[in-house]
Amino acid sequence: MSRQQQMSIFVAVAEGGSLAAAARSLSLSIQTVMRSISALEQRLGTPLLQRSPRGIQLTAAGIRFARDCRQLLQDTEQAEASVQGLHHQPQGQLTFAAPLCFSRHALPDLLGQFLSTYPLVQLHCQFSDTPVNLHQDGIDVALHIGTLPDSTLYARHIGTLQQLLCASPGYLQQAGVPDTTADLPDHRIIHDRIDSRQVLWRLQQDQQPQLWRLSASLHTTTTQSAINAACHGAGIVCANRFELHRELQNGQLVSVLSEAQPAPQPLSLLYREGPRAAARVRALVDFLQQHLSHHPALQNG
Repeated sequence: MSRQQQMSIFVAVAEGGSLAAAARSLSLSIQTVMRSISALEQRLGTPLLQRSPRGIQLTAAGIRFARDCRQLLQDTEQAEASVQGLHHQPQGQLTFAAPLCFSRHALPDLLGQFLSTYPLVQLHCQFSDTPVNLHQDGIDVALHIGTLPDSTLYARHIGTLQQLLCASPGYLQQAGVPDTTADLPDHRIIHDRIDSRQVLWRLQQDQQPQLWRLSASLHTTTTQSAINAACHGAGIVCANRFELHRELQNGQLVSVLSEAQPAPQPLSLLYREGPRAAARVRALVDFLQQHLSHHPALQNG
């Protein structure tokens, strides 16, 4: 096994936090990963990893060596890409992850435009509300809602997403329009989770966040099914403006209690390698930032 291969395996262990995660990301056996790390430590004459109750952690030497290995591997990749023309011509496989709410509209169209612009890129999309780990899951670019985790990832700010309380005009005509948050217990509430008996909405009260515990009249498995139910008069739903954009535009839903809307959440693009990222990664990040930042659902964020 070459030194470059050993360094690649060690970096995968450092980023994944375990031998098993590194083995999965590189499609190797755990035994191969263990032998590579052992040979590397023997050649360097110092331990790079130490086991603890929390799993594998880098030693001080391991932290320094991982940083230097990343730099060397990135320099090698950049040199090869420059010779092959890849640095200027995006091509190859690219894995992109985004919350499920973005799979319905806007993103599919934008990703189609991206592939038309860069026909040599093969795009793999993962839409899920399950949090992803870019290193462990092999994700190149991810769309992230919420505050940014402390990590070595790079981020591009896209905008902010506002959570809205909405109901259909027909429901509000029948049940009345709530004037304050105190009216919510008297209304039918739609919750987009079936594993929680109580609805927990963090709403604004006198410009201060306040947690409201409500009982739902309808539980659904997805936010989209909750929105669909609200369109048919089932009650009040809470979702972000991006998810509600079409229904608000065509009048199927209207916003209520605007002064009590939850605080907006930042929307960001996360990626791993910053300015040294492959051309295909930089192309997708630039493309999505340019187009998503102008989406009308984000303008009020």
